[in-house]
Amino acid sequence: GNNGKVLIVGGSKDYYGAPAISAKAAIATGVDLTYIYTPKNAAIPIKSFSEDFFVQEAKGDYLSHEDLDEILELASKVDAVLLGPGSSQNEETGKLFNVLAVKIDKPLVLDADALKLVDMSLVSKKEDLIITPHLSEFKSFFKDASKEDLDNFERVVKLDDKDNLDFRKVNDKIDGVHAITKAINGSVILKGKYDFIFNKNRLKINRTGNPGMTVGGTGDALAGICLSLLSQGLNSFDAALLAPYLNGKAGDLAYEAQGYGFGAQDLTQYLGAVMSGLID
Repeated sequence: GNNGKVLIVGGSKDYYGAPAISAKAAIATGVDLTYIYTPKNAAIPIKSFSEDFFVQEAKGDYLSHEDLDEILELASKVDAVLLGPGSSQNEETGKLFNVLAVKIDKPLVLDADALKLVDMSLVSKKEDLIITPHLSEFKSFFKDASKEDLDNFERVVKLDDKDNLDFRKVNDKIDGVHAITKAINGSVILKGKYDFIFNKNRLKINRTGNPGMTVGGTGDALAGICLSLLSQGLNSFDAALLAPYLNGKAGDLAYEAQGYGFGAQDLTQYLGAVMSGLID
């Protein structure tokens, strides 16, 4: 387990593909051991995705507070934890995630439903945190921000020509970004046509990827890559910067091979090639 051990907490009776895709992406980007903690009715289909996952079954149809001790026990054995893929927005799951977000003292990724369930104030001080929202999840997570700041922020991320976007020249708009981002110590990947990666001090844009990546599951892959990189010792900003690049590059290879018909599982198949390209 020199290259990192990870735990993915997610899945529900409605959504079982998401944690499996996150796990496949984590393994493809170098993780040695991947644990998935998921409800019983999601565990069987998840196991069918790969023999490389260690799947532990929760007690109910959805994750809940009664799973807390088992999850904390698993979290103590790993290097990084991902909360949220496929978990659904069940109220009991929300209670569990809010406790886990405070009690887990490992690098943490919040994705998908976790962004709607976890109270931002509980994780705002955590530096080894990555959140991976698209715009609506972002607004939900930062719901305490002023409408003016959120509107400014949305204007910045919807500016079309990112190549000509010089952040020093749009200070009034960027103030809206900083007003929001200074609220947390971790890193944010705002997913979109271009991915915005920022923490309270820095802002970068990722331009890899293609329109085929709107297919379901590519965000789950991205969260799994973030998890993998954190578990291998990258700080949250460097991991948040590299993960969308790798995800987009793999998506570009999938597109070259298959056209726009590729799925998230295809994308994970190309992550190994992207990684070896970095290492060569």
